[in-house]
Amino acid sequence: MDKLENIWHGQLTADSFGKLKSLFITECRNLVTVFPWNVLERFQRLELYLGRCDSVQEIYQLEGFNVEANVVAAFELRDLSVCSLESLKHVWSKDPQGVFTFQSLISIRVYGCEVLKNLFPTSMAEGLLQLEQLQIENHCGVEEIVAKAEGVELAPYFFKFPQPTFLELSNLPDLRSFYPGTYTCEWQKLRRLDIYDCPKVMKFAYQQLDSKDQKHPNSTTFLFVGKVSPNLEELTLESENLTATQLGQLPFDCFSKLKVLTLRALRNESRPFLLCFLERLCYLEEVIVCSGSLEELFSHGGFVGEEERAKTLARVKTLHLTAVHNLKHIWKQDSQVEPFFNIFRL
Repeated sequence: MDKLENIWHGQLTADSFGKLKSLFITECRNLVTVFPWNVLERFQRLELYLGRCDSVQEIYQLEGFNVEANVVAAFELRDLSVCSLESLKHVWSKDPQGVFTFQSLISIRVYGCEVLKNLFPTSMAEGLLQLEQLQIENHCGVEEIVAKAEGVELAPYFFKFPQPTFLELSNLPDLRSFYPGTYTCEWQKLRRLDIYDCPKVMKFAYQQLDSKDQKHPNSTTFLFVGKVSPNLEELTLESENLTATQLGQLPFDCFSKLKVLTLRALRNESRPFLLCFLERLCYLEEVIVCSGSLEELFSHGGFVGEEERAKTLARVKTLHLTAVHNLKHIWKQDSQVEPFFNIFRL
């Protein structure tokens, strides 16, 4: 459908598409806007998939909507997938500031949108109380997840996400911060956290946010400032995370229930920090190692506490190794680690 430029022509009647639940739009090369302002109220109950529409610049066009003449529109959009839109600049063309709400959103996936600089306007991020899954991946141009608030001075914002269980931010070379100002965030139910190939940010900065002398880390340095659920079960880390600086920012009670650990792009200099980290994971069952220049994985000859780390690894049932071409030893022959491994699936 390369010649399609508009889906909706003129003002729709009140009963138009009233029962439409799912909308899939793909390979409409000349389509620029999906929902112009004059049809927004007709599409409040949708699952939306949008992919490979090269000219789309915005999905929800909010300019032109008469704020004073209309009541608040509560969209019941539950699932949003936005894939390979090379010209997409905005999902929402401006901050709806309460005129539109999307509080029913449960799942959002965005990938391959190279010119998209941010995902949520500020008021949107503050209202995502039902969101369970958020994925932004694969060479998106995103620089921050939440855009700067319009027309106000940057203030210490508090973003609370009570429902998400899965968060993935991957292969985002331009990502600099979660929000371009002072903020904290809270992820109460998070069980899986995958953040990798985001080279311009350090990942974590945790502090006791209830203290009277509360200080907020510079959000241009750290991606997450705040609290993560102590129920986290799956985590992805890179070499950059396994440093004294980053490990010093991690509250290890967040990982007390961790079962699956994925390690990406590991280097030899990361291994001592990895061993220190592993000894705190009392319920670890599965280790996945993807890529990297690491030559030896678990043992570290003469390292104090090696036997204690070996006992931690005794609980590991599955080890996945992928593209670790320089790996020479999982453990050395004389290592105290070897006798404590019971079950391996390689």
